[in-house]
Amino acid sequence: MLIAALFFMTSAFAGNPRIASNWNRLKIMRSFSNKLVAIAQSFTHNPFGFKGWVLGLLLGLIPCGLVYASIATAVSYSNNFLLAGLSLFIFGLGTIPGLFLIAYSGGKYINKVE
Repeated sequence: MLIAALFFMTSAFAGNPRIASNWNRLKIMRSFSNKLVAIAQSFTHNPFGFKGWVLGLLLGLIPCGLVYASIATAVSYSNNFLLAGLSLFIFGLGTIPGLFLIAYSGGKYINKVE
């Protein structure tokens, strides 16, 4: 998650002209930014096959707000580990239908466009 945060910060700083002028003065950060962008672009230009699989794994490590809320709920049950685990398990089960629907619809849309 730290790598994702660094990537997003790098992208945001490089895209802002005021910050970019100061950002470019830092050669180490510019070098890091360029390497990170090159790695990311190698996965996003043609995200199919192995590259798509790796990109999915990496993006899957960035949790959304609902995941944070679910984890906060589980932490509130910290005196009962069974209940905390059960709440996270149920949350995971609840997300499966929506994720499959999105994946199925996206596949149908891509096939229709091609």
